[in-house]
Amino acid sequence: METAIEHIPELNVEYRPFLPRTLDPQERLLFRIRMTEIAKYTRYAFSLVIPQHKVELRMREYVERSRNNVHWKKRVADIKEVAKGSQYELRFESGEALRARYVVAADVPANISRDGLQMMIGAGGIILTAPMLDSSLAPGQNLFRLYLGVPDTPPRAPDANYFQAILNARGPRSHSTQHAVPKIVQVLDSSRYRTRPALVDRYVQRANGGAYIMLAGDSAHKHGPAGCNGIFFLEPPIPLPPH
Repeated sequence: METAIEHIPELNVEYRPFLPRTLDPQERLLFRIRMTEIAKYTRYAFSLVIPQHKVELRMREYVERSRNNVHWKKRVADIKEVAKGSQYELRFESGEALRARYVVAADVPANISRDGLQMMIGAGGIILTAPMLDSSLAPGQNLFRLYLGVPDTPPRAPDANYFQAILNARGPRSHSTQHAVPKIVQVLDSSRYRTRPALVDRYVQRANGGAYIMLAGDSAHKHGPAGCNGIFFLEPPIPLPPH
């Protein structure tokens, strides 16, 4: 982990330290994570927030410099052993097929905090706000990733009105008499998932001919890691073969 942190400047992305905190609907502090408690175990006794879209952009640039390509929005429809188990064939919903020996599925307040991750816990579920740092935004604009817990079944792709109604009822400033609830101007992307804790039976599948399927991160559990539900990691990291 420390080695990875030392290489963050090489990503050339915006980042800043932050202090995660958890509030109730009245925005009273329930608890705050004090990273200084681990100072005797690490040189990096702090948390960093790095926008995911910026990291993915740098990853894409790096891969393309290596004369490789990233194919986005491809959904695997079927996978099977081929060539006497020496390879796996992945077939996509678009009809394309790909063969490979190694298949790795991986990860893929009084005022609202713009400096760190904040979680609010109330009767309707959690509201987790994570700032996405972006210097291209105009003054007064903010970009956030929202994770919302809801008691009913949400739309497949919730829109701004749906999110705004939740924020108005139990989000930041919703119980304030001095500050207005933040207004959602635009939703860039949205989706839904059901929080059903579940893990895969095994993380590695080896075919008789020596082909491998390896699962890590989000691909190894049932739902995303919002609010620290279902976070999965391997320690120590496992190096993959060079070819």
